[in-house]
Amino acid sequence: MGMASYGDASRIDLDGIVSSKNGDLRIDTDYVWTPREKRWDPHKPFGKKLVERFGPPREGDDIDEPYIHIAAAVQKRLEDATLELVDYHLKPVLEKTPPPLLRGGCALNVVLNRKLMAHPLVDELWVQPGAGDSGLSLGAASYAARSPGREDQAPEARVPRPALDDRRGGEGARLAEDPLRAARGCPREGGRAPREGRGRRLVPGPHGVGPASAREPLDPRPPRASEGRRTTSTRASSTRERWRPFCPSVLEERAPEVLGNKHPSPFMTHSFTVNPAWKERIAEVVHVDGTARPQVVSKETNPRFHRLISEFERRTGLPCVINTSLNRSRRADRHDAQGRARDCSTGAASSSSSWTTFLVTKRRA
Repeated sequence: MGMASYGDASRIDLDGIVSSKNGDLRIDTDYVWTPREKRWDPHKPFGKKLVERFGPPREGDDIDEPYIHIAAAVQKRLEDATLELVDYHLKPVLEKTPPPLLRGGCALNVVLNRKLMAHPLVDELWVQPGAGDSGLSLGAASYAARSPGREDQAPEARVPRPALDDRRGGEGARLAEDPLRAARGCPREGGRAPREGRGRRLVPGPHGVGPASAREPLDPRPPRASEGRRTTSTRASSTRERWRPFCPSVLEERAPEVLGNKHPSPFMTHSFTVNPAWKERIAEVVHVDGTARPQVVSKETNPRFHRLISEFERRTGLPCVINTSLNRSRRADRHDAQGRARDCSTGAASSSSSWTTFLVTKRRA
């Protein structure tokens, strides 16, 4: 999805691997989702024929040929097949029912979701934040909920996790590895822009299920790097590929101005084309195709985080902060205060980390 924007889909031929026609989707399992005896590697779900056709798997995090073109071709085929299946199977339904709910293995492909939102019969698209491969059961439940005589209300988009209480936060800060200190003052303290070259990570509560925005780890530096490149400090604070942009958390009331769209996006399950007037101001969260994958923060559903970003806007003039993972490379996110404090102490670039009312910072040597 992210790499596809750098490639040219016309340079890769996927004929014979994936096809869709007359409402059917066909995949040749000699290439993908291959039986174990035909796989290139027993632990990888693709076949020897795929490697023979396109070459060995990509190594490292760089973007180069032919992989960017393969990614572009796969993304385009996914979009074309999905829209064709929607038109064939769902057009009569979409003409009569409320906005659709999307769930499944591809539901978090935000580029595809943007194409679905542009469909003439889709005014609004709800993507369940913990999307997975249980779409059939969820669809059955949704159908039953809409049965005659039932008046079930749509779920509110509240942050799906409890708040971390102050006692546990303070205990975690004290027990974590030195050198650390705990300081109150968030969100006002957290809203201060760090000095050049120093990062600050904020995590307003325990992690929940779903994509990164439901966890809200972020780095509130002004997202102003040159487009397509990341500054030294922001690269160091996240070990993801350097070609992959960060994502913004944006105040709901400013989102139409920045993103040119009023569509809700509380869990970072959509992407939008950034307003041209804002692309240079927040270039570090703008992808090469001019889009961003935001978390739109509402005062009603996420008041603490909204207050923090509002304070940041008051001090910097920017209504958004960088949203990136708190965990280190190949390490799971921590759900406890002590683990988060330890992650801050071992992080090379971040000078501080915060959750709920606590701000944990490194002592100067």
